[in-house]
Amino acid sequence: MAVALILCSLVVLGLSAHLTSKTEQVFHPTVSATLDPDSLGIATASAAFEGLGIATAAITIATVPLMVGMELTRKGAFTSMVVVELTWLGILWVLWLVTGARTIRLFDAFFSSGCHGLHNDKLTFCRETQAIAAFGFLSSGIILMFYWIFLFAASITAASHGNSQVWFSSVHDMNVYDSKDSVLMSEQTHNTGTMQSHHTQQV
Repeated sequence: MAVALILCSLVVLGLSAHLTSKTEQVFHPTVSATLDPDSLGIATASAAFEGLGIATAAITIATVPLMVGMELTRKGAFTSMVVVELTWLGILWVLWLVTGARTIRLFDAFFSSGCHGLHNDKLTFCRETQAIAAFGFLSSGIILMFYWIFLFAASITAASHGNSQVWFSSVHDMNVYDSKDSVLMSEQTHNTGTMQSHHTQQV
């Protein structure tokens, strides 16, 4: 999940940064004076989602590997708690959903007939806007949504089986079917085995 999410983020970051550079060129006085109103309108509208795409992708790239690394290297880190992961991934889910939605709005407004017949900068804006929308919804609608729903459902199942501490446990160590009774039985079995071992050593 993390690898696919980071790859999507890298694609969106690169495309958004490229569109930003194209937009800055369009707004340069020597360039904007030679453009038609449609091109200026596209550049103006795209500026509204380019920053959001860059910010969302950068936040994802900065935080997701950190969370994975903390979970693998530091047992019991607060970033590995189920409640923390659900909260933060839920925020990322919303950010990616908004990024994809705003990109789709721009695409429908200026490229409702698709990219056929377009040339030069218009073709670039059309194709890259389409790609950002696709990867934005791939990140939010598929990767994050399914993982978030799976993790939330697994946590609810564990809590319903008596594991009330599941929300504050590590995702890596979470046992969906763990319960208070099974924990007590495990502790009793461990204590019994320890007592028998000590008794054997004494004999």
